[in-house]
Amino acid sequence: MYASVESTEETPLTDAPESGAQETKQEPLDVEGGHMMGPRDEAGVGQGRRKGPFEVMFPKLGKKLCEKWPRVVVSTLNLARSFNQWARVVWGLCLVLYGSLYPLTMTTYEVMAQGGLSTTYKAACALKAQLTAAWKADEEDNARDADGDGTADVEELSCGELAARKTHLALSSTDPDSLDEGVSGIYSTFFSVLGALKPDAQTLVLGNGMAIQVEKLVQASPLPGQLKKCMSADVQKWAPHFVTYLTRILVIVSTFLLNGRAIVAYPAVRGGLWFSRGLMDILLDRDLVSRAAKDSFCDEIAGWTLAGFGFWFQVHFRVATVPPVFDILLSPFAWTENFLAWFAAAV
Repeated sequence: MYASVESTEETPLTDAPESGAQETKQEPLDVEGGHMMGPRDEAGVGQGRRKGPFEVMFPKLGKKLCEKWPRVVVSTLNLARSFNQWARVVWGLCLVLYGSLYPLTMTTYEVMAQGGLSTTYKAACALKAQLTAAWKADEEDNARDADGDGTADVEELSCGELAARKTHLALSSTDPDSLDEGVSGIYSTFFSVLGALKPDAQTLVLGNGMAIQVEKLVQASPLPGQLKKCMSADVQKWAPHFVTYLTRILVIVSTFLLNGRAIVAYPAVRGGLWFSRGLMDILLDRDLVSRAAKDSFCDEIAGWTLAGFGFWFQVHFRVATVPPVFDILLSPFAWTENFLAWFAAAV
């Protein structure tokens, strides 16, 4: 009597499927921070995160990209680093041989390197912060409906009232001191570059640039230590500064004594150090030299030796034109030089 009654008990999910039926596997879901996350895949991709729309629309391609994106990012960064190293090597050699043909470009670069770039960046960040604050305040004002009639207040104003409202909003939502700092930082850099394009100012800027490079060598030499021994303990802290002042005075005076050849000496020095330091970084990345070689003066000695050769080469052969191969490599410098020449003449 009871033999024909079928069992109503539920079959456990862990029971084996019937023969010929396709096995369905229940994928475990990740629960992290109280939120249901996407299922884990076999490679571990998707663990602890929600699948993005690209993965949902293109599962296979999305999965491959998510598996490989860390390697892609690392490869891109390595490629950018290698490009920077090889650019310093190639452009450094070009400047050693033909850098005197780009005086305005070299002067502008040195002005930016001596603080103009950092000043401009800080000023731009200050301006961005103030403009962002004004933009957010404007967005909130556009959405405000004080009377609750379903229409934004700004849409109920006349043109004159709207202009007065937005002017007041911009003034009240920004800090005048920060805004003034940003604007003054940008135009001070502008006038610094403009003033440096004058012939006498070029010599001073380039001489100071070379002095900074010489100073690094002198500070690493035994000279500051020997000077400290000649001073009392309470004033020994001034020894490095005295070395800096003396070095800069001597190099800048020597630059003026070069009789207008500072524009030959500076690119030779800058290019030689670019070349040697870039080459050292390349050799270090490929484990061809030890870290001790980087800490030594090998790259500095090589850079200054190459700078001396470049100065002799440009003065002896009176370089006036660039060969075709170097002309292609130095085309960014030529474009910048033409623009700066036009800008200096126009202003």
